[in-house]
Amino acid sequence: MLLNMSLGSSQFGLIGIRPHLMTDANDLVASANHAEVVKYALDGFPHPYQHEDAKQYLDKMISSEPRPHFALTTNDRLIGGVGFERGSDVERLSAVITYWLGRQYWGHGIATMVVAGVSRYAFEQTEIIRLSARVFDGNMASDRVLLKCGFVKEGILRKSIIKDGKIIDGNIYAKIKE
Repeated sequence: MLLNMSLGSSQFGLIGIRPHLMTDANDLVASANHAEVVKYALDGFPHPYQHEDAKQYLDKMISSEPRPHFALTTNDRLIGGVGFERGSDVERLSAVITYWLGRQYWGHGIATMVVAGVSRYAFEQTEIIRLSARVFDGNMASDRVLLKCGFVKEGILRKSIIKDGKIIDGNIYAKIKE
């Protein structure tokens, strides 16, 4: 899978999705190195985010086949990431969507544009019939993004997440191909 698409314009310029490049390292460090970005990310997302972290991540993303994660860009500069990972076996027609955005780009409709675009791509260009997302309890911005994009809150995964030593609930959202 090679996702490369333009999603539209924002006040920051053209928003797009493309494969990662090694030249994204400086932009990756600049966008990822913020405590609020990491607050709702998986533990594998380091903080502080160092240049060596960026290099290791980009090496992994560039060499992965199929490529499950992509660079989210404005004017071809990395500002975040997005991906969807397909299930296997009996869940082979399902995928989990993940995304993150550099702090300075929050609140401008970019995440909504990205989730809508990737969802459309997944349903139109693959056999996927179900997309789901897990959201940490308290991440109201992601809750709103998913609801705006037609995802439905299916339930609460009680005490399913441990982050920074605290055990919290996870919310599960899903969108079904129409």
